[in-house]
Amino acid sequence: MDRTDLQARFGLAGRVEFVDEPGGMLTARLMAEEGTATVALYGGQVLTYQPTAGPPLLWVSQAARKAGRPPVHGGIPICWPWFGAHPSDPGKPLHGFVRERWWQVDGSGVNNTGVWLQLSLSHDKTTLALWPYAFRLTLTVTVDKHLEVALKITNLDAETFGWSGALHSYFQVTDVTQCGIIGLDGVSYFDKLTHETHTQSGPVKVGAEIDRVYQGTTGTCLLEDPVQGHTIRIAKQGSHSTVIWNPWHAKAQQIPDFADDASTSMVCIETANALAATMTLAPDESHTMMAIIDRLEKK
Repeated sequence: MDRTDLQARFGLAGRVEFVDEPGGMLTARLMAEEGTATVALYGGQVLTYQPTAGPPLLWVSQAARKAGRPPVHGGIPICWPWFGAHPSDPGKPLHGFVRERWWQVDGSGVNNTGVWLQLSLSHDKTTLALWPYAFRLTLTVTVDKHLEVALKITNLDAETFGWSGALHSYFQVTDVTQCGIIGLDGVSYFDKLTHETHTQSGPVKVGAEIDRVYQGTTGTCLLEDPVQGHTIRIAKQGSHSTVIWNPWHAKAQQIPDFADDASTSMVCIETANALAATMTLAPDESHTMMAIIDRLEKK
């Protein structure tokens, strides 16, 4: 992709700017009155989001950003058309293949005080070899009083297909052991570490490795960070499961672009359709999965 051509076609003075980041990562910067965001065109991955009044809300591995092209650990990678390992072939890419493809820029614009960017990705010979269905994904990233990330999945195939996926959001915290995640009390979850099913009681606390898929939940989560003095609100639409993940220290050491001590400064709260929430789309049918993220100051 050519940055100069993209800037000429889709750039908006002071609002949308296409930038070659260090390491060769091509990104779009969205600059609204209420906040800013950065989106990598490889993978369609939101890398950063910062409200004008407040600190960054998304965590991203600095080691990964310097390495160049995504997918990197951090921001909001897109997992699709399967979540986690492929259900029948572990040799296929973890979390699907769309985070390792170039996305096309379709448009950009300004709505009142907000700024938006739209990307798309469709099937080709490479994707059909991994997953034999025709599809179109449309990703719309909007920065206004909140960050809105909407992934629209359209079935262009002659057959119905099933899919699972997630907006794999990484959130930045001061010390995750002092935080609480509210909004999942009473929800059943599958623990991917023990392969057991439990019911959440009270806020979710993180003080060790955690990898849980909360089932049958469409509600908002609140990530309370008492050290930072704010709460991150993660609302969603078109999502029927929520994933909570943190690799903790030992597993972080096994991830090449993940600093050993980084696990205490982040937690993933993912807008997902996974496990029991795997979805089907008939030919010409579409579904949109959306995450809406903002910051609530402590009163």
